Amino acid sequence: MTHEAGIPLGIKFKLLSDTPQDSAAQVVGDVVIGDYRDLDTLRDFARGCDVITFDHEHVPTEHLRALEADGIPVRPGPTRSCTPRTRA
Repeated sequence: MTHEAGIPLGIKFKLLSDTPQDSAAQVVGDVVIGDYRDLDTLRDFARGCDVITFDHEHVPTEHLRALEADGIPVRPGPTRSCTPRTRA
């Protein structure tokens, strides 16, 4: 869904997919097949990306922190809380 919304904005996407059969891999032009649980794979994938985001919460937090330490923006970041905030 993000890919489709980004097209009219001129945003280019690169996808790290477990398999070429994943649904997003069917529509994104730049697909890298690899395991998001492997830090070296994530680092290789992230080279040349302006920002990294994930469509699920299963990426190990320590990997997200390592990417940030490498200077790669991760949104939302690994310290982002899932707890709703209350407004005063």
